[in-house]
Amino acid sequence: MKRMNIAFAAFVAAAFLSGCGQESGPGDGTIVLDERVFIQQVTEITMEMDNFVGQTVRYEGLFGTISSSITGREHNWVIRLMVCCDPLGEPIGFFVDIGEREPFPNDTWVEVTGVLEAYLGFGFRVPQLEVIEIREVTPGNAHVW
Repeated sequence: MKRMNIAFAAFVAAAFLSGCGQESGPGDGTIVLDERVFIQQVTEITMEMDNFVGQTVRYEGLFGTISSSITGREHNWVIRLMVCCDPLGEPIGFFVDIGEREPFPNDTWVEVTGVLEAYLGFGFRVPQLEVIEIREVTPGNAHVW
């Protein structure tokens, strides 16, 4: 029974993670994050960041700006969802470098496309998208948020 549980867990993990590193976009090599396995894809990209740096990623989520006491500056992010059980929730998504673009108001639903880079501003590496395009869109699935 224990061997069967381990095999099943390995199968489920492989099934969730198998689509992330493959081209899933419009035929140009863009990785399009899927809302159904978003947490797994973001986890894989974060844990295996060196395998994804330089690749183009696209997804939808809420735009936000936060102030960091660690870096002393504001950071933008696009998050797809929050998971419980922290009092503030745990945001799932990526920081985004929007360059000279004007930030959207907090909680604006956007589609972001950017090149993944490793940002070193918090004392450790975190994934961040260098934005190629970001635009306001209507959520495709209103029940996600």
